[in-house]
Amino acid sequence: MLIVKVFTVKRLATLALAMLLVSPALAQDSTKAAVTVRSNPSGATVILSGDFTVAGITPTVFTQGLLGYYEITAYRPGYETYHSSIILSGSQPADIQVSLEAKTRAKAALRSLIIPGWGQRYYGSKTKGGLLTIGAVAGGITAGLFQLHFVHTRDDYFNVLDRYNATRSVDEREAMLGQLYDAQKKAYDAEQDRNVAGAIVAGFWIYNVLDALLFFPDYGIQISGANLSVAPAATPNGLALTGKLEF
Repeated sequence: MLIVKVFTVKRLATLALAMLLVSPALAQDSTKAAVTVRSNPSGATVILSGDFTVAGITPTVFTQGLLGYYEITAYRPGYETYHSSIILSGSQPADIQVSLEAKTRAKAALRSLIIPGWGQRYYGSKTKGGLLTIGAVAGGITAGLFQLHFVHTRDDYFNVLDRYNATRSVDEREAMLGQLYDAQKKAYDAEQDRNVAGAIVAGFWIYNVLDALLFFPDYGIQISGANLSVAPAATPNGLALTGKLEF
C-alpha cells in the first residue's frame, strides 16, 4: 500500500509540473491568435465576416482564433464605409489598420449633380434623397413627353407649310391660311411648354445640388480660408436661411 501511495504522489507532481510548463505555451498561442483592429479615427464599428462573424468598436481585439478569408467592414457616422479583406492564419497575431475617409459637402454636391438625391443619401438623408430622385425622374419623364409633343406639332406645321408652298392656286392658299396659322400656333405653344418644362427640371436639378451643398450636416462651407456658416431658421412666414462669414 505504501508503494502505491508514493507512486500516486509522484504522478500528481509530474502532472502538475507538466501543466505549469504547458500553460505559458497555451497563453502564448492565444496571444498569437489575437486579431487587433485599430482605426483612424477610433470609435468605428468594425465587422469581420468569414466562417464566423465578429464585431467590435475600434480599437478592439478578437481572440477567437479566426482562420481563413475574412471581409472587413468599418463605418462611423460622418465617414465613408471602409471595405477590405484579409487572410488570417488562426495561429499568428494580426494587426489591422483602418483609415476612414471623411464625407464632404463637395462629394455630396457632385453626387447630386450626377443623380438628384444621391448626395442626400450619401450624407445620411435617405428619405429626402429618395424623394428628390423620384421628383427628378418624374420631371424628366414629363419634360420628355412635352418634347415629343413639340416634335409632333412641329412636324405637322412643316407638313402643312409644304402643302401650302406647293399650292399654286391663290384661292387654295387663302383657304389653307387658317390651317397653316393654327398649326403654327400649336407648334409655338408646344415649344413654349417644352421650354417651361425643361426650365423646371433644370431648376429642380440646381436646387437638388444646392440642397446637398448647403444642408450638409455640418452646415459649413470652407472658402479660401474663410468659413461660411449657413443654417435654416423657422420664421412666421416660412423657412429662412441665416449665414455668417468668418475669416
